[in-house]
Amino acid sequence: ELLDIPSTEKKSAFVVRLRNDGSHERSIGSRGPGQIVVADMALASDGVVALAGSYRNGWLGFANQQASAAAADNDVFVVALSSDLSPRFLSGYVAAGEQRAHAIAIDPSDGSVLVGGSVRQSFEGGSSSCPAEEDAFVLKLDAAGQHVWSRGFGTGALWESLAVDATGNVVLAGTSFTNVDLGGGPL
Repeated sequence: ELLDIPSTEKKSAFVVRLRNDGSHERSIGSRGPGQIVVADMALASDGVVALAGSYRNGWLGFANQQASAAAADNDVFVVALSSDLSPRFLSGYVAAGEQRAHAIAIDPSDGSVLVGGSVRQSFEGGSSSCPAEEDAFVLKLDAAGQHVWSRGFGTGALWESLAVDATGNVVLAGTSFTNVDLGGGPL
């Protein structure tokens, strides 16, 4: 769950890799004037790390990668780091209203990254957008951070967990605040 923090407070993110004996191997931190909250992390078998979360009140950076400036509302970010924690890509999704990432997974079949979250008002995740209200969304980026597909789901839902099987099929679990149709009829 993301925390609401005062708009004047700076909050940064970090990733640390520990050896199997618990000693420090590597670490990396975010940079930028705003606030960042990591919602979830995924680790691939090749050591790639993916993070998803929200940021606001300024741009967000990891090493030489930088995402667009966020406004006062939370906007979604996705970052993928190589096994040595050097950034592979950083994507920021800035739009009107509140967007939050809640879950992330790495597809073992091709290294793509999937993010589940919620949005109020609008969310542009490539060529698709979610309609207004509180909606759940899923966003798929390829291993280089390019948009593959995105999908919005009915009002009153949000994803809290997601996983990807060995063939790339996505499984999501979440909460609904009303009757919702996820594609197979009303639940």
